[in-house]
Amino acid sequence: MDALHRKIRYAEEVDNPLLFSHFLSTDFNADIDNDGEHEQCLVTKTEQRACLLAQFELLLVTLSDQSIPMHWRLQCLDHINKPLFTLQRLVDDEDSAEQVKGLFTELKMINQSLLHSL
Repeated sequence: MDALHRKIRYAEEVDNPLLFSHFLSTDFNADIDNDGEHEQCLVTKTEQRACLLAQFELLLVTLSDQSIPMHWRLQCLDHINKPLFTLQRLVDDEDSAEQVKGLFTELKMINQSLLHSL
């Protein structure tokens, strides 16, 4: 787990909501090489989905973790829609449509649980 993922998952910088912007600002068309230079990196739709799914899952797990401060969990709730709606835009077959539908259902259940704990 890289440092940014760890900081979000374990609320290591709860006073830094900009972490979410950095985490969700995945650029699928460019990569940074070892010298800090941008180079083209064409990413397949499958790789995009995997990245977005990983973002969604990290936010969902953090959102569900009752040991995390509530305001950080609510930040996760505020940001979890970005990867989810991007995944929805990438739907191009029945399997991916079912997967996204399941993610929406899972988020709805977690959201209801979270609202009851407020």
